[in-house]
Amino acid sequence: MLTLDESGRRAARHQWFESRMFALVGSWMPSTPEPEPKLLFDRHSLHHSWRATQWTDRLPVLADVDRADLVNSQGAPLIRAFEFAGELDSTLARLTCTYRVLLPRLAVAYERHRLLCDEASDSSIRRTLTIVGRDVRADWLEGETVLQAMLEEEVDFAHGQAAQAADAARWLESLLVGLAGL
Repeated sequence: MLTLDESGRRAARHQWFESRMFALVGSWMPSTPEPEPKLLFDRHSLHHSWRATQWTDRLPVLADVDRADLVNSQGAPLIRAFEFAGELDSTLARLTCTYRVLLPRLAVAYERHRLLCDEASDSSIRRTLTIVGRDVRADWLEGETVLQAMLEEEVDFAHGQAAQAADAARWLESLLVGLAGL
């Protein structure tokens, strides 16, 4: 069972992460030439925005807690991970890092948080985690489907780019290893 402080920090991290995903995925849309990934990034950016709003609504409202400070107190490794992802310039690397690293980690973070919640005292958070967790898993599946289709359709170019995308995903994963709650 989580304390109110621990639950608040997790909600703040979820809000921060979803807000950064909204900005990141949305920023890729104009520079993505392929129509299907472009539309995927557009849709999923809006989904991240919606989920960020859900977390904003669940941040603790306490006299001694500054909600903005709570959200903005994320560590350097997480910030570096988003900076790295923001520099990706190939659609394949963007899809790979998003749908094989970032969203899977987010889905697991939501499920771990849900399992730590008390059914009686954390019912609102548990309900939110169930809803946003389902939404993230649906986005993850849709993104992985687009990624696999792209790899299968573009076999000739994909080997070299797939290797580069896998390297980017490994690097991104190395930045996130050890972060509690993500």
